[in-house]
Amino acid sequence: MKRLALALLGMAALPLFVFSGVVYAQNTQNFTIVSFEADYYLDRDADKTSTLRVEEIIVAEFPDRDQNHGILRAIPERYQDHTLSLQIESVKKANGQNWNYTTTSQADNLVLKIGDADSYVRGRQTYKISYTMRNVAAFFDEHEEFYWDINGDQWRQPFDAVTARIHVAPELAATLQSRQKCFAGSYGQTGEDTCEITRATEANGGVVITATARNLSPQQTLTAVLAFEKDTFMPGSEIAAEKRQKILLVVAIAVGAIGPPLITGIWAYRRWRKFGRDPAGRGVIVPQYQPPQGFNPLMASAILREHVESKAVSALMIELAVGKYLRIHEIPKKGLFSGTDYELEIIRDPSDLDAEQMQALRMFFKDGMVVGASVVLSDLKSKLGIEQGALSKSVETQLHTAGYFINNPSKARGYYVKRGAILIIIATFLFYIWPLAIGVGLSGFLLILLRNTMPARSAKGVSAREHILGLKDYMQLAEAERIRFLQSPEGALKIPSGTDPNDPKQQVQLFEKLLPYAMLFGVEKDWAKQFKDLYSQPPDWYQGNWSSFNAVYLASSLGGFSSASITSFSSASSSGSSGFGGGGFSGGGGGGGGGGGW
Repeated sequence: MKRLALALLGMAALPLFVFSGVVYAQNTQNFTIVSFEADYYLDRDADKTSTLRVEEIIVAEFPDRDQNHGILRAIPERYQDHTLSLQIESVKKANGQNWNYTTTSQADNLVLKIGDADSYVRGRQTYKISYTMRNVAAFFDEHEEFYWDINGDQWRQPFDAVTARIHVAPELAATLQSRQKCFAGSYGQTGEDTCEITRATEANGGVVITATARNLSPQQTLTAVLAFEKDTFMPGSEIAAEKRQKILLVVAIAVGAIGPPLITGIWAYRRWRKFGRDPAGRGVIVPQYQPPQGFNPLMASAILREHVESKAVSALMIELAVGKYLRIHEIPKKGLFSGTDYELEIIRDPSDLDAEQMQALRMFFKDGMVVGASVVLSDLKSKLGIEQGALSKSVETQLHTAGYFINNPSKARGYYVKRGAILIIIATFLFYIWPLAIGVGLSGFLLILLRNTMPARSAKGVSAREHILGLKDYMQLAEAERIRFLQSPEGALKIPSGTDPNDPKQQVQLFEKLLPYAMLFGVEKDWAKQFKDLYSQPPDWYQGNWSSFNAVYLASSLGGFSSASITSFSSASSSGSSGFGGGGFSGGGGGGGGGGGW
């Protein structure tokens, strides 16, 4: 039994050994860089543009198993936001034979993938990489620098030793300053005691600066910095060409991204002047005692805003309640979330209402509009959004037919929404010309944003709008001013003969008649203050908490009703700094890059 248990335990453990070997074998970053040596030959051409020829010798130690095909070497192609004109000359083995390699560009690096996918490398391997660069000098106010990362801080392998020999051409030796520094460590490390830097004169009259560091951990680099006199180097023509290209790119972006919206805006403005601008009105708003003949809150909202607002539907319900078609009941909410809900009850046959009033009422009473039918607002939740849109279109069409609008507001807005949507769709097919795609897309959004400016009222509509604004002005008058207006000759012409502005009963009728419009204008509380002492008893069309009833309480309660109704309508790496002074640190120069295994 004991032997059986041991056998089963051994069988269970066997996959762990097998799979652990597979995982270990697949870790292609598990090797060491024995040495990284680089010779940099720094010179300048006839135009004083800095040139650099580089010979790297990388010695890697791989595990003695089929794990790696070779190494990756990432060499930066840019320095201080300009090209280095990197050119790979050769990639060879220790014996001088060529290594197979491919190149890809990645994040401003040229990545060399060295090795053969059909074979593995084991033990110690040598990679000799030769390449050239231009514009490697950094320019400052008082001097110029060669500030260079040697192996780079993007390796995942440790380095036993890193050595850089910077050969300064004889022509440059006279301008080479005595200042020199090296840093070794992770990016940003400033300590200079982790590396050594020396200087010697070469047989040809040049100078060689040697920097060394040992036992670098993964993502650590050796960095060297030399100083030259001012005007030793000059920026190459490549930099000027890139600057011109950037200017051209900015121009292309401006033309592509700004041009189409600008053209679209000019076109829309001209079209608005021709089709979307209201005719001039009187320019003076005269107080009005009542709304335009035959109007209701839905029509008034459409004339003012060119669409029916949610609060206009609430105001219409109040108007129907004042007209004895509905009764509004306050329902206190119980439980954790206290507050007030509202119930609408039909108390009179509504079949004699206008079409748009019937359509609005049908939004609430979907099960039938018969006397006795009722509905609680909270039960409707967000089910009224789509119906409100359809109601608004109906009212807009009615007003257009009646001559209040030159064009149908819904169709005028739709004209621009459709064309804006088409432009946005076209923009998605222009992604390969992204500045133009942005411009066309912005043009589409611009048309959609401008849609509400395009409906145009007729002279009749402008007159109705001024009348409604006059009604709002009248309702905002203080009580004494309001009574003075009604008693004036001008006011007397606007009210039925025999109307007594001092009669409390007639004042109640005036208050209730205009209360829906006070709600539409958002001035119901100020309106109610003018009538706070009128009611001797609550109106029969609103049932609520009447222990301290007055007109102000009624207006406040109706404001809650309006809010409840409106809620229901809602639809569902180089640093660019000097290597001397306080700005120098490991990883802050050009070159470097990184590497790894594959």
